[in-house]
Amino acid sequence: MENVFIMDHPLIQHKISILRKKETGTNEFRHLVEEIAMLEGFEALNDLPLEEVEIETPIETLSWKYYQYVKDNPIKHWDIPTDIMYGSKDILQSIEIVRHFSMKFNCQLYIAKESEHSFMSDSDRKIVTDWIEGSI
Repeated sequence: MENVFIMDHPLIQHKISILRKKETGTNEFRHLVEEIAMLEGFEALNDLPLEEVEIETPIETLSWKYYQYVKDNPIKHWDIPTDIMYGSKDILQSIEIVRHFSMKFNCQLYIAKESEHSFMSDSDRKIVTDWIEGSI
């Protein structure tokens, strides 16, 4: 058993529970298997030595120091009432991670169907304004 590694990441467990459901269709099953394989890869490679680099994202450059800080200091307690707005076209963060956070810390989650991560388009102004007014 020394070569066995248990993948106990909450997202892997969540996706496996959906995978096991009788109602899960073929396409969803395949998609879930791909996602689980990717998450298992992240878990398996988690301990590899890393190289200090700046990470280019579609919005801005992520500094190595900030990345390391976030990785080394995960949020364990969150007792501030929080509303989260998530753009369904977000390419930086998956809805599963946002949902997991919002459920774990009892946050209200609003999903804007036609918005991206930055909420910077002209059509987002009204969505963001209405959400802010409804959240305050």
